[in-house]
Amino acid sequence: MSIFDEDSKMNNGIDSDCYNVQLEKRRDIVRNNYSFINKAGLPDEEFEKYCKNLSVVDAFCVTSIPGLPDVASIRNKVKVIFSDEETTYEGRYGLPDVLVLGEYNDYSKSIYIYVNNIKKVSHISYINRLMLAVYIHEMYHAYFESGNKYIKEIEEPLAEFGALFCLEVMAAMRVVSFGTLRYYKKRVELKKKKLPIYAFGSYIYKIHMGKDNWKMGELIEYYRDSVINAKPVSSIESDKVSKWDEAYEELCKALNYVD
Repeated sequence: MSIFDEDSKMNNGIDSDCYNVQLEKRRDIVRNNYSFINKAGLPDEEFEKYCKNLSVVDAFCVTSIPGLPDVASIRNKVKVIFSDEETTYEGRYGLPDVLVLGEYNDYSKSIYIYVNNIKKVSHISYINRLMLAVYIHEMYHAYFESGNKYIKEIEEPLAEFGALFCLEVMAAMRVVSFGTLRYYKKRVELKKKKLPIYAFGSYIYKIHMGKDNWKMGELIEYYRDSVINAKPVSSIESDKVSKWDEAYEELCKALNYVD
């Protein structure tokens, strides 16, 4: 179950067809005003294609739904860099064979999109879908701005959860296809074996999908509030798949969130 209805043109009081007309206009504007940097040596045509793909997110703005980042505000200070670096998770998780697809650098206020890595792990027909979802995930890190208060066991699953939540809203409003949401949900689920911390985000998403009345955006807001107000938050064992039920309860408790 969802708070959105796939067959309805009205979602949360917003007419999706009307919104998409406005979105196309905003998309052209933001493409010319927000920073995209080509450090991957992409041909001009390919670079423009990827910029246009990501500008859908930059132009997307629904302030009435809790848990969606104010992308316009973020992009005024955050630049997006297409990089040809082929970074792995060796240093972070001891996984030299697992490629990093995107990264947010809080110090330089930059979102890195690792183009070569995305191409390596995705079929050519799904590159745009994956790049879009990776971008949204990194946008949530920029939204949290946790800096030295970053707790990977909490923030990484919430960034994945946020990406799925945002894609759900965008799909319901016909900004992206539901196929994009399903595709990325499956990818997050498949991280269970090597990157369970990230896969925990799909578990959180599944819990909220089963509820009659979602409050999923509020959970994201509770984490951001804890960061902004420097509230001490204890870590959780999101790396243990068999204990995800307990981890979710611990997460809610840590954020003072009543499910």
